[in-house]
Amino acid sequence: PGTASGIIFDTLEDEHGVVNVVGRPAIFAKYPMAVVHGRLLEITGKLERRDGVIHLLAEQVHDRSGWLDALDHPMAGEIRQEIKARAWHPRDQFRHLFPSRDFH
Repeated sequence: PGTASGIIFDTLEDEHGVVNVVGRPAIFAKYPMAVVHGRLLEITGKLERRDGVIHLLAEQVHDRSGWLDALDHPMAGEIRQEIKARAWHPRDQFRHLFPSRDFH
């Protein structure tokens, strides 16, 4: 995330819209590991709407990355095998995804 005067900014977006997360330096000081290393964050704070823009002024940040590991799919093993089997060189992946259209 970008910073300005120690303030951390991040943008979250889903199918319903966009929200700007604003974290003051004290938040970073209190939750540094979550802010830097978290893959899934729970952020609580105050919502502020100004000129059609929504800001979430962060008060607490909790790292919920462990929840991602709890997600289970009945075919998770098969999916992982398929992904591993397709792990070609990026150049080969490009050729596979975008086959040549030579009409000679």
